[in-house]
Amino acid sequence: MKKFFIFVFVLFSCGLLFAQSPAKYAWYSTSSGTRIMAPVGLAPAASSLGARQAIWSQAVVVDGGLPKVTGSGAFLNPRGVLVPVVVDATVLGSGSAAAIGRALPKLLRAVSGPLVIGGILYDLGKELDFELSKDGAGDLIVQTTDSDICIVAPCYEYRFDQTSNGGADSGWRATRSQAAAAYVIAENALHPPCPAPGVDFTQRQIYSTFTLTNAGADFVRQMKDCWTGNLSSFPDRSLSHSTRSVAPASSNFVPSSRQAFIDAIAAKSGWPSGSKLAPVLRDALNFEPSPAVDVSPLVVSGPATTPGPTTTTANATDNTTKTITTTYNHTYSGDTVTTTTTTQTTKINNIDNSVISTELTTIDTDVQAVVDPCIANPTRAGCVALGEVPEGEKITALDVPVTFASVVFGSSSGCPAGIPFSMFGISYSISYAPMCDLMLLLRPLFLALGAAAAAWLFMEGLKV
Repeated sequence: MKKFFIFVFVLFSCGLLFAQSPAKYAWYSTSSGTRIMAPVGLAPAASSLGARQAIWSQAVVVDGGLPKVTGSGAFLNPRGVLVPVVVDATVLGSGSAAAIGRALPKLLRAVSGPLVIGGILYDLGKELDFELSKDGAGDLIVQTTDSDICIVAPCYEYRFDQTSNGGADSGWRATRSQAAAAYVIAENALHPPCPAPGVDFTQRQIYSTFTLTNAGADFVRQMKDCWTGNLSSFPDRSLSHSTRSVAPASSNFVPSSRQAFIDAIAAKSGWPSGSKLAPVLRDALNFEPSPAVDVSPLVVSGPATTPGPTTTTANATDNTTKTITTTYNHTYSGDTVTTTTTTQTTKINNIDNSVISTELTTIDTDVQAVVDPCIANPTRAGCVALGEVPEGEKITALDVPVTFASVVFGSSSGCPAGIPFSMFGISYSISYAPMCDLMLLLRPLFLALGAAAAAWLFMEGLKV
């Protein structure tokens, strides 16, 4: 029983080992039909697997500020020899944003202290004009800069006030644009909306947009006919604003949201060379058991040529030697690999080693690949690399004296005696005679079945 439990434990441990060994490479079909073994996650756009695949966070590097996934791969040339290539793909902004967004809580917990300058997450926020910090519970606090908030003197506030003329009041605002927008809302609030069409014959004045001027703003107005619901043009209204001096604000940060920060990552383009996006993305992917990220189509690069077979044939009749040298030429365009085969046939005079003729032939070659079953199923038995077997605990030997005594299990051929019992003072006995008589009749059948079973086991053993 102890050995059984040890066997089950070993199987369970191996299952955990297999489950924690994700595939590093997979085969992808390029646009030209060539099959390339590339790091998982670098699928070309035309691949049936799609561009969103699991990748290794260690493969994320910085390329001109943009995070890039890079790795080594290979394809088979017509001779069946693996040609090493480098496979690259740029991580799209949407992919970076999604991965960072999923791992943001874990990224915060990984920072023991506050978010400060020098921390990659804090510095990434600064690149996007966000101020990132943590509250007492360790949750993210997101603030963003508002350019309308004045932090350097002289600072002013602006107001459109037409209350003395029966109009609206915008209140004091940080910018002229904010004051004008507030005035439009306040002015429209003074005019109740029209009821359902066909009920009221009155007209309503509606402020729609505005254009700032040096002294104030020109407000575009329309007139709505409540009876028909139609809008008609109405003369613009030019108003001047009032100003007052105010003290500069201590900060121009205003509350924002986590989603706004993630959206800014997705929308950003032209990241600087020292950007913290790549290291933050790498850390984010480390927190995911099956990381996934959107990448651009594959860019494959590799050697321009690889050698093919060379054959030499000697002709004793005319005392010449013919040599055929094969070279495979590879051109790369995005995820497309095109291979052509060039054969050079040279005929040499064996007497003076002079070249009699040279012929060069180039043909297109269909590159094929033989898929290793371990590529698609890296956790299958026989594909996973086995570790070192630890030295087991030494079992001590103990001599225990054992004595044996024979026990006879045979029985007589007679029928057993009946089972006596009494009931209500009367003695009875249950006899085995009927069963014994039946067994005597069935004895040949049992012997025949036993012989047939023994013969079947013998024949099955011969098949092994």
